[in-house]
Amino acid sequence: MGCATKNAKVITIALGSLQRLITLRAVSLSTIPPIIQTMNDCMSQGVDIQLKILQTLLSLITNFPTIHGRLLADVRAL
Repeated sequence: MGCATKNAKVITIALGSLQRLITLRAVSLSTIPPIIQTMNDCMSQGVDIQLKILQTLLSLITNFPTIHGRLLADVRAL
């Protein structure tokens, strides 16, 4: 929801919260594809947002080693 606002400050806060949830493994594997799509939609927001997305993706790949195949290809496309 925060990423849909197109407000850089709100997106940064939303991605930080998402990163924390990923680190705590409070995100289910079934919600990862929409999360990746949402981050892809936010990539054009600016350098600060892109950095936060990369940090979040690193947490995602580190905490969910089962990400592979098409899902990993979607992550690489970012």
